[in-house]
Amino acid sequence: MEGISIVRPEELRVRIMDKTVLLAHGHTLPRADYGFKFLHRCGWPLIRLADRLIPPQTKDRLATHMVKTSAAIRPLDAVIPEDTAARKDVDLVICGHLHRKVCTDSLLVLPPFQDGGEYMVWDEGGMTFRSVSRSA
Repeated sequence: MEGISIVRPEELRVRIMDKTVLLAHGHTLPRADYGFKFLHRCGWPLIRLADRLIPPQTKDRLATHMVKTSAAIRPLDAVIPEDTAARKDVDLVICGHLHRKVCTDSLLVLPPFQDGGEYMVWDEGGMTFRSVSRSA
């Protein structure tokens, strides 16, 4: 998306409908995800530099490849502990990163959008997932 230059912290606390919510990508939260933690610590500075130099179309293709590869190698034992919300002193944690949907009272791990076209809606009726209708 051209023109977007807002960089948020890795973990952001917000108030949504009387709840304290932690919004995060999620890579700082799981246990047993050592490969990504290493990549983030050592490879992220190089990726940020490349981001400034690579044309947008190439970045889109690389991002799609990285997400698919990451989903394939993500260990199934990489979990975000159930007590994360309590440890972070929030009511709910919303994140991604695991490439699979997890939904409990205090943790919502969003599914990868490109896999099923699901997105989350949070309104007065609570949280729900909706599917994007795809036309051929």
